[in-house]
Amino acid sequence: MSSISKSALQRYYKDIIIRNRHRINLLRLSNLFIYDDSAFPLFHKILKFRRFETLILDNIESYCLENLLYQLTSSPFRSSLIITSVIDNVINKNAIYRQIFRLPALKYCKLSLKGSVDPDPLPVATNEYSPVEHLIINNTVRCEQLNSLISYVPQLRRLSFYSLHESYRKQTKIYPSTLNHLTHVSLKLFSITFDQSEQLIINIFPSVQVLRITVGIVYIDSNRWKQLILCHLPNLRIFDIWLEFFIDHNNDQLDIEAQINQFTSPFWIERQWIFEYRFYQTRYGNYAIFYSTNPYRGKTYTLQKYQNKTTCLSGYETNLKSVNHVEIQSEKELINCICYFPNITKLSFKDNFTTSRSSIATILARIIPLKQLTKLDI
Repeated sequence: MSSISKSALQRYYKDIIIRNRHRINLLRLSNLFIYDDSAFPLFHKILKFRRFETLILDNIESYCLENLLYQLTSSPFRSSLIITSVIDNVINKNAIYRQIFRLPALKYCKLSLKGSVDPDPLPVATNEYSPVEHLIINNTVRCEQLNSLISYVPQLRRLSFYSLHESYRKQTKIYPSTLNHLTHVSLKLFSITFDQSEQLIINIFPSVQVLRITVGIVYIDSNRWKQLILCHLPNLRIFDIWLEFFIDHNNDQLDIEAQINQFTSPFWIERQWIFEYRFYQTRYGNYAIFYSTNPYRGKTYTLQKYQNKTTCLSGYETNLKSVNHVEIQSEKELINCICYFPNITKLSFKDNFTTSRSSIATILARIIPLKQLTKLDI
């Protein structure tokens, strides 16, 4: 409805929205619709619908977002807020965070805010708390902001940071939190040392049950992870790690393989925390990937170009039960594939093939149950 005319909007509201107000629980709005003078009063009426639960904001300008959040604090808005994109840079992210944490019934919040990180962290909460239980922040956050953000959400159960960076301040201390309900954590770390990550995990996530983490080469340390888990993460059930890094003269392939092979000890196998690694080449150089696999790793598996080695560290047959989508980027890797995907429903081809159709079908039948396919992308 972003470009709908005033008269058409009034008719739409009367003939469609009002007649279905008992069914409407989600509203996705763009910037033009929200701040059209004729639309804004209607928007407030929609927020008062009994079943309305979720608001999704697309392509909104930062000043409009601040005004809207201010209006929401005095409305009966409930449950979920998703901000998928902001057109311009958000100068004061702290103001946005504060307004969101004032929403009285918010349980789920997902944010993507453009712009640089605020130079000063959000003030720590003292008597103002949010009922948010699931928080996803897809914009950059620095470590010194962590203590402040989590102080507002004592009921938090799931937390995800897409881009967590090292602190502006040296030796920033991570204070113990009171997130007693937090069980699921997902972190993508940038330029953060293993020492600082340990402090973060020990002080903020001691009760975590599921830890998903994306990090760099310095984190290939089996013994250090083992001690951290044994001493400080007694409830951890799922340890899901992804490392991707450039191979240079400081870390040759043999040294990396020696480090990776330490993840085959009984400690990892007994917990069914199984890992694979790959080495691949691009025009820019050689790279390595080390990642968790069965039984809970992601739903898409890619047979990619330039891949020259894939190893399942457990020694078990590579049977990827969690995968429902296989993406084939390389004819060579398809032919050499030793994996089996019993639950696949979608298959994508992104390469030109010289092998005959009958031969391709024979190869595919070796790695997937063809009768289960419901979608084919070429």
